[in-house]
Amino acid sequence: TTLKIVQILGRYSKLNHARCILFNDTRGGVSRAAVTEDAFVSLIDSYGRAGIVQESVKLFKKMKELGLDRTVKSYDALFKVILRRGRYMMAKRYYNAMLLEGVDPTRHTFNILLWGMFLSLRLDTAVRFYEDMKSRGILPDVVTYNTLINGYFRFKKVDEAEKLFVEMKGRDIVPNVISFTTMLKGYVAAGQIDDALKVFEEMKGCGVKPNAVTFSTLLPGLCDAEKMAEARDVLGEMVERYIAPKDNAVFMKLMSCQCKAGDLDAAGDVLKAMIRLSIPTEAGHYGVLIENFCKANLYDKAEKLLDKLIEKEIV
Repeated sequence: TTLKIVQILGRYSKLNHARCILFNDTRGGVSRAAVTEDAFVSLIDSYGRAGIVQESVKLFKKMKELGLDRTVKSYDALFKVILRRGRYMMAKRYYNAMLLEGVDPTRHTFNILLWGMFLSLRLDTAVRFYEDMKSRGILPDVVTYNTLINGYFRFKKVDEAEKLFVEMKGRDIVPNVISFTTMLKGYVAAGQIDDALKVFEEMKGCGVKPNAVTFSTLLPGLCDAEKMAEARDVLGEMVERYIAPKDNAVFMKLMSCQCKAGDLDAAGDVLKAMIRLSIPTEAGHYGVLIENFCKANLYDKAEKLLDKLIEKEIV
């Protein structure tokens, strides 16, 4: 019961209430057995998500004072909280303390540490943790590889990321949508749009369905590389799968780039795609098309769009 209450209050950011209930339980009003490691882990996580790292650390220390066993579950929760805020030195100290306490790290522990070190741009430290993981006989999983690949791409180390992707498949670890999207995102950032398209095709060939992040990453990259025919095809696929990107700015970019390339039909298809995906169209979207239709002396089409703007009460 205590755990459930702490979880619910934490979810709604009622952290002081959750804390009071947890510590009232420890003072004797309720059996001390009601206060579990899970309840502390939940509150540590809730304070972390609220950005109050110091309270998470205090709660972690309080567990020892109360004689509660701190297993790897507690350490993992603490690592996630402090690394989210870039406290990589503190994470290293607590990692050493964990080993001194005789608590063995798990694959999940290392996945959190790798993620945090790359987030703090500590490549050397991330590599050392990965070596430590392997020396303990802990095999990486798809999350480990996704984290490493993303981390190496952040440091523009494309070759290393590619090797890890190949190594993952060689170990019969099936890449998921995050694996492919991470590779695709890295190639787009490195300006290797042809490689990104190959990964996109490989992804579909493996039966892995692209998600909103995949399309949101690939489409702007195709625009920047002026591959507008490919962009039109990918947009068509996105509409066919009825996947709306999280960032609607991609449509304005697509529309502007298609107009710049002189393909006004493709630019018009972008507007149609927005309507089919139930994405709100704004005056700016119509404005780009109207301006370019006028420049191409297609005044009838420009007038029709203006009529639609008034009909939909956008202007």
